[in-house]
Amino acid sequence: GELIQAIAQLLKFHPERLSQIMYRLDVDEEKFRRALAHPNAPEHIADLVLEREWQRLRFRQQYSSSHASDTPTDG
Repeated sequence: GELIQAIAQLLKFHPERLSQIMYRLDVDEEKFRRALAHPNAPEHIADLVLEREWQRLRFRQQYSSSHASDTPTDG
């Protein structure tokens, strides 16, 4: 998809920028290095990005639902 294509372009023309993006997204550095070594690196890197975003989403949902009972209600 589009994410894989964008990663492939960054990997080819701006690998340092891709590394910066992975750092900002808080993608595991060791997993990123392993993905870079894979023959189909862009697809594996895209998987890491999506995996990390799912982790963030689950954390947010878990955090918000676990603290929902802490908020006072009217009535």
